[in-house]
Amino acid sequence: MNNVKNFANWLLISTVSTIIPLIPFRLVPSFSIILGGLAFYVFPSRKAIATKNAETCFPSKSRAKRIDIIFRSYQHLIKNVIFLLKMPSIYKELESCTDFQTPKQLLEDSKNGIILVTAHLGMWEMLPFLASKYLESEISIVYRDLTEKNANKLLTKIRTSAGSRVHYIKDSESDLLKKLETELNLGHSIGLVADQRPRKNFFKVKFFGREINTFGGFSVLHERTKKPVWFVTLLEDGKHSWKLESHRLDSSDRISEIELLQKYYDLLQNLIESHPSQYYWIHNRFLG
Repeated sequence: MNNVKNFANWLLISTVSTIIPLIPFRLVPSFSIILGGLAFYVFPSRKAIATKNAETCFPSKSRAKRIDIIFRSYQHLIKNVIFLLKMPSIYKELESCTDFQTPKQLLEDSKNGIILVTAHLGMWEMLPFLASKYLESEISIVYRDLTEKNANKLLTKIRTSAGSRVHYIKDSESDLLKKLETELNLGHSIGLVADQRPRKNFFKVKFFGREINTFGGFSVLHERTKKPVWFVTLLEDGKHSWKLESHRLDSSDRISEIELLQKYYDLLQNLIESHPSQYYWIHNRFLG
C-alpha cells in the first residue's frame, strides 16, 4: 500500500512540476486566481485553520472580510508556488518587475556575514534567489523539511539552483545552530523563515495580543556572533510588481534574545495588518 501511495505522490509531483513551468510569466496572476480559488474549496481542513487564525488576528473585521482575506491568500500562495516551480528560468523577468531599494548598510554589513530573517509573508520563496545575487557573501538558507520525500527532493533542487546552501531543521537543533554559527564566523550569511512553530526549545512572545511559542534560532545566533540581523520580505504592490522591504532589527549589541524576537514579531504584525492577503494563514501558528 505504501508503494502505491509513494508512486501516486511521485506521479502527482512530477506532473505538476512539469506542467506548471510551462505557464507564461504574464499569465501567472490569472492561473493563480483560478487555482487558488479551487484550492480554497478543495482543502476544507486548512481553510478551517486559516479561518481560526484570521479570527484571532482580526476580531473586529466582519466574517465576510476575513473570508475574503483568506480566499485571496490562497491565490497568493499558489502564485508563490508557481513562481518557485518556474525558477530560476523566470528570474530576470521577476527582477525587472521588482523595486529594489536595498539599504547600502545591508549590503555593507553582508560583506562580513549577516542574519537575514523573513516570514511566511509576501513572496518568501523568491528571496534566496535575490540574496544570492546581491549580497556580498555566501549564504545558507534554513528550511523545515517536508514529510513528503519527493516534494522535498524537488524543492531542494530548485532552492539550491539559486547558488545558496540549504540546511533543513530535522536533526539536532543545537547541532544546526553550531553549523550556522561557524558559517557566520567565517563571514558567510544565513537566511531563515523565522515565524515557525517550534517543536521544542521555544521562546514566548506576544503576537496579535496573544502569547505564542516561537523558534528563537536567529536571536540565539545574534547573541553568540553579534552579527547584524535584517528582516527582509518581498511584497506584491501591483498585479506584476513587487517591492523589497528591509529593516535592521538589532538596535545595539546589548539587545536581549527575547527583545529581538519581540521586535521581529511586532514588525511582522504591522506588515500583516497592511498586507493581510499575502500572509500564509493556513499555518497553525497559534497552536501551543
